[in-house]
Amino acid sequence: MLNLSRANCNMIKRIVSFIVLSAGILAFSGCLDTEQLQNDISDLQRRVKALEEFVARMNNDIEAIRILASADQNGDYITAVTPITVGGDTIGYTIAFVKGDPISVYNGKNGADGHDGEAGHTPIIGVTADADGILYWTLDNDWLFDASGQKIKAAGTDGITPKLKIEGDYWYISTDMGMSWTRLGKARGERCLPESDWDSFFKSVNQDDDHVYFVLADGTVITVSKSSVEADAISIEIPDEIPVVQGNTIRIYWRSILKCFNPYIFNVYAVANPNIGKSYPRYYEVTPNSVGTTDVTVYVKSVAGRVIAKKTFMVRCVPAMQSPTTNISILTVGASAIETGYVVGELNRRLTANDGEGTPQSPQGLGLNNINFVGRKKGNAVHTVNQEATGGWSWKQYSGIGSPAYRFYVNGVNRINLGDTYTQNGVRLSITEINVTDGSGNIRCTYEGGNSIPDSGLLSITSGAGDSTIQYSSFLSESYNPFWNPDKAGGAGLDFIRYANRYCNGSIDVLLSHCGVNDIAYTVKGEETVDDMFSEYVKPFVRAFHADFPKAKFIFSTIPLCSPNGGMGANYGASEFFEYFAIVKEIFKIADAARKMAAEPEFSGFFSVAEVTPSFDSENLYPIANRDVSLRLSTQETLQSNGFHPTKEGSYTVADALFHHINWQFE
Repeated sequence: MLNLSRANCNMIKRIVSFIVLSAGILAFSGCLDTEQLQNDISDLQRRVKALEEFVARMNNDIEAIRILASADQNGDYITAVTPITVGGDTIGYTIAFVKGDPISVYNGKNGADGHDGEAGHTPIIGVTADADGILYWTLDNDWLFDASGQKIKAAGTDGITPKLKIEGDYWYISTDMGMSWTRLGKARGERCLPESDWDSFFKSVNQDDDHVYFVLADGTVITVSKSSVEADAISIEIPDEIPVVQGNTIRIYWRSILKCFNPYIFNVYAVANPNIGKSYPRYYEVTPNSVGTTDVTVYVKSVAGRVIAKKTFMVRCVPAMQSPTTNISILTVGASAIETGYVVGELNRRLTANDGEGTPQSPQGLGLNNINFVGRKKGNAVHTVNQEATGGWSWKQYSGIGSPAYRFYVNGVNRINLGDTYTQNGVRLSITEINVTDGSGNIRCTYEGGNSIPDSGLLSITSGAGDSTIQYSSFLSESYNPFWNPDKAGGAGLDFIRYANRYCNGSIDVLLSHCGVNDIAYTVKGEETVDDMFSEYVKPFVRAFHADFPKAKFIFSTIPLCSPNGGMGANYGASEFFEYFAIVKEIFKIADAARKMAAEPEFSGFFSVAEVTPSFDSENLYPIANRDVSLRLSTQETLQSNGFHPTKEGSYTVADALFHHINWQFE
């Protein structure tokens, strides 16, 4: 058994003092046994190192228990169990996961229980499910409580990991990340045995074809599923919390939260606690009438009935906001999905108007005062509200000097691709955005060259696989980044104060961004990563805004999933970069990066994420067109005709998610 009490700090001091005193006496008498003294010092050092390793291993075990207890809730799975051996004996295992980092767990002696020593006791940490189904920490088979007398959760994002230490011959435990410590029983006796005899909170590790079973020292069994082809093929991408205004209805669509090509090959359903709302084949729907929270767990089961993914999120019902006492100016920044004006127009109506029928299809406005939507431009289709949106723009354009472009209104197009280059009167044009259905629509092209181009005419291809010529009837010139000030004091850069003075009556209280679709054109091709997008473009933009308006809120809107039923092909042809599932994965990556950014200390006080993706029905909110089901049949099928630009009702759905989030932010 490990010698604990002789290894603690006070005993070390006493041993060292004794050795030094003995050395002095022996030296004085001329009888110093230097070899024995060196042996004593080496033995002491060995025992100190052994103690440090012992306590570190126990805390490693505690952290491993937390990870294993949370694996099911986090939708994680074990991919490998590799023995750890010393001298031919298995003393533990390395556990690898689909999502998380590998961990190591250690047995007691030869997989048996740990044991007490002379005049001491090793505390036993475990986990047990209470009547509410939640796993809580236990200490020596009793509940472990925090300073306020509450049981401490072992799993989930709000779980806490206890820590142990030995000090002054006694065990101590902390349940607040080492801020404070509570003394437990006396530590061990005098012997220090090899590490194979060290106690562990794990008694054994066993497995079968589907699961790994971790038996703890107190007899508790933690069961974690192994990875399978099905598990690798799906994950649940939903935030921890989704707000909804009291009395309103929201839906969470399975396709919009499951990272897989086809969610309907699985059995997907929701369980709410308390039991409110309804789980349907395509979505979960709820209309909460009481302010508070509801835990909703989404289950994904295989045909055989095995749970292959599970995740719990919170529906937070918030009261409708009241008219602010001072004016709130909201600037919405985006690309073509915002450019129409439908999103901002409906958001403005829901906040400031009194109309509407009070139904999910026509929700009644709140009729608030002192809320104004500001910006340089008005929508193309809705001209009643201000905003800042330029079709084809990405975070890259908004965070830097931007790029001049022409928007051509075209017809008779058969094939067109992003990145194709054309020329007109010596001006080199590169296609950066396509909004074409059945051959007609508009395309946005950045350009090089200063020659003028005619009001109408032909674009001639210089590279790419698109049509050799494209007929355009008119075009618009689009400006540089309106936030960029080349004459800014200290050097050119983003200048939101200048923008606000020009277009927002001098103030921006909320900046609401709805960008990212055009960034995917870079990330899906591997030209940059989502991490690059955030570090190089999003964060510098947000920092610059916060520096100019430190009291303002910044709301980052996630983006809807793209069309799953023909819209991508209608817009982008047979491009290898614009297949449906590749885009879906990038959209989920952007949402995840935004949530992580919101949790960073630098941004957490003013930056939040409006969760648009989960409540957007991508199967029904994009434009549609009928096509012959076969070349030899006149029977028609309905396909979507646009990959990223929703119908008017789709834009209203985006506005609904933003409406709920803004009410939550001003609760």
